Amino acid sequence: MTMMGFWGRFTLIYVGLSALVMVLLYLTGIEGNSGVSAGIMVGSIFWAYSNFYNKNGRLFTSSEVWLAVLGVITTQVLLSWMGLLLMGYAQGLEITATMLMLALGLGLLIYGLGSYIFIRFIGGSIVKQAEKAAQQKR
Repeated sequence: MTMMGFWGRFTLIYVGLSALVMVLLYLTGIEGNSGVSAGIMVGSIFWAYSNFYNKNGRLFTSSEVWLAVLGVITTQVLLSWMGLLLMGYAQGLEITATMLMLALGLGLLIYGLGSYIFIRFIGGSIVKQAEKAAQQKR
């Protein structure tokens, strides 16, 4: 699997889980929060990274970690911009370039740092799971 494969899987999983959770939260009357969003992001990264590991038999190289972070940030920022524009349109607000740049800056900071930490942590978790599975087969 290539890095584009990782990014594509992450994006599909993230968008799908986000839509599903939004519907479920709406139907149950529960308010969404940043913890829900973070959980969806971590779950999506884990799922896509596990697929990468299973297909390639290895973790990301150092340069691939940065490409994965860039892919996650790109997905997050584009979805944030779309959400900001749609909410602004629905509420009759004018969304300025300054608002979009602020969203970009916050996205780079929050999603960049978060995804880097999660990708590093998840890599170790995937290896531990693979080692545990290999020991159980013996």
